[in-house]
Amino acid sequence: MNWAYRITKRDKVAFALGSVFAIIILANWFASYSIGRVSNHFSEVYHDRLVPSLVISDVMERYYQNRLTLEDHILSNSATKHDSLHQLVVANTQEIETLINQFEKTYLIERESAGLATYKKEFGKLVAV
Repeated sequence: MNWAYRITKRDKVAFALGSVFAIIILANWFASYSIGRVSNHFSEVYHDRLVPSLVISDVMERYYQNRLTLEDHILSNSATKHDSLHQLVVANTQEIETLINQFEKTYLIERESAGLATYKKEFGKLVAV
C-alpha cells in the first residue's frame, strides 16, 4: 500500500491524461475501421444491385425506342426512312446485347440467373426472326 501513497499528484494526472489519450486513439482507430467496412458494403451494394438495375432500365429504354421506331416504320411511306429506321432498330438491338453481356458479368442470385437464361433464349428467338 505504501507505493500508492508515493505516487505524486503529477504522476496521477499524467497517467490519467495518458489513459484518455490511449482511449481516444483506440476509439479513432475503431471508428475509421467501422467506416471503412461500411464504405465497402455500400460499394458492394452499388456494384451488385444498383448497377444491374440501371442496366435493366437501359435495356427497357432500348426496347421502348425500338417499339416507337417500329410504329414510325409502319406509319412511314418512304423507303429511305424505312432503311434508316431499320438501322436504328439494329443499333438498338446491338446495344441491348452489349448491356445484357454487361449485366451477365454482375453478381446474380439463382433466380436472376434463371431469368437471364430464359431472357437470352427468347431474345435469340426474337433476333433470329
